[in-house]
Amino acid sequence: MAVKINTLTEAEIRSIGDAFADHAYADGGFGMRYLAKDRQAVSDYICAYVRMAIKERVLYSTSEKHEAFIAFKINGHGMSLSSAADLLGTAYKCADLSHILTAGKGFLHSGKGYGTILSKLKIPYLYVGMVAVTKPYQGQGYMRELLEIALEEGRKHAMPVVLDTDAVLKKAKYEHLGMRCVTTQHIADGVELYGMVYEPDTMPKEWRSETVLRDHQILSSEDRSIWDKFAPVYSQFVTGTPGNRRAYAAMYRRIRKVVKGRDVLEVATGLGVIAKQVADEAKSMIATDFSEKMLAVARRGEVPDDLLFE
Repeated sequence: MAVKINTLTEAEIRSIGDAFADHAYADGGFGMRYLAKDRQAVSDYICAYVRMAIKERVLYSTSEKHEAFIAFKINGHGMSLSSAADLLGTAYKCADLSHILTAGKGFLHSGKGYGTILSKLKIPYLYVGMVAVTKPYQGQGYMRELLEIALEEGRKHAMPVVLDTDAVLKKAKYEHLGMRCVTTQHIADGVELYGMVYEPDTMPKEWRSETVLRDHQILSSEDRSIWDKFAPVYSQFVTGTPGNRRAYAAMYRRIRKVVKGRDVLEVATGLGVIAKQVADEAKSMIATDFSEKMLAVARRGEVPDDLLFE
């Protein structure tokens, strides 16, 4: 059973930092410890992260015995300024600045992490910032029990659970426990960041990684038509004024009567504003548009189960 952590002794905090610092990477791998001055710096930074997680009330353990720890929160629930300042101050003290510069170039050219993509598309998700099994309990199955705390929370909120890992061995463990790797960022030689996701069956189909990654690619591509250019802001013209909202509300009422119980095809759906409001009255509904960017935006947010955008 999950136990929320309100306080830990400094010895317990250090045991978490040491568990991270002493992780054995695969041959040729450094992981994100590449960014730190030395092993002690890695441990110091993780200890600072744990203190922040306790302060922000986002740290959990597997039991009162404190065998293992996990920190997670729903994206968008930011940390306090004091916590952010403390963590950044520790990161600066622990960092190898020459490696930071090299990694910075890598981040610029490695593509976006999966959490960043979800944020850009305004899709909520639960982000796991830390998973740690302390040394006396490693290899005893606590990783599964620990991760299940976050996965259950994802099922409860019907949203994806995302974490980043810097080790191919950890990636394999997470895959064994039900997560999938959907992005890989090559930061530097021996430094990769793997974007892992768990997707509950209960979450909207438009939030699944296959659709998310496709829509991200579409929205990042060059504008091919006037409708592609307008896609990100078109809703402001459609329902952006009180008068338009009233007019559309009246239109929804009339259309819902017409489509009730029927198989419906909508042509030139745009952002799917009408389709989303009336599809639950139809037997089934396909909404089409020439602009792929319009459809990529249309798939954001809640979409009725019987509505398909093509």
